[in-house]
Amino acid sequence: DSGQLSMGIGFQVIAAAETLVQTPSVDAVLHAMTALQKKFKLIAVLDTLEYLYRSGRVSWAKARLGSLLDLKPLIELTQSQVLNLGAVRTTRVANKRVLEMLNEIGALAKLAVLHTNAEMRARQFLADAAPNLPTPPLIINVTPAIGTHLGPNGLGFAAVKK
Repeated sequence: DSGQLSMGIGFQVIAAAETLVQTPSVDAVLHAMTALQKKFKLIAVLDTLEYLYRSGRVSWAKARLGSLLDLKPLIELTQSQVLNLGAVRTTRVANKRVLEMLNEIGALAKLAVLHTNAEMRARQFLADAAPNLPTPPLIINVTPAIGTHLGPNGLGFAAVKK
């Protein structure tokens, strides 16, 4: 169990393939994937709670209150758990907070900026984060299966710490 989704799985598959080329051993591949899981972080900010409500993950009352206050929920996916990291009130503050969380990780080995039909927002995020990035960072529009639950204009990152 990868305990992740999107590039959380993708980076593990890449680590497995790189290890397999160097050491054709199932144990070495499993070790590489487990080691990567310990250095991995996936954080995102959603533009609205509406789609979480539609998917049954938040109540009608929370979704309506979030809409009234224009809340942008921050979440982390770790070990198959979605953790609530709080909420902010504007997209500008949301982008700033996600960038702060990325910078708190420290030196990065790999980075993917994830978005839900918000490529310009993702590119601006990369431009703001530019001095601290491994090359080349990826920009990924998440799959419809994930995007359906998150809604449009979501932004996040999948990072592997050095």
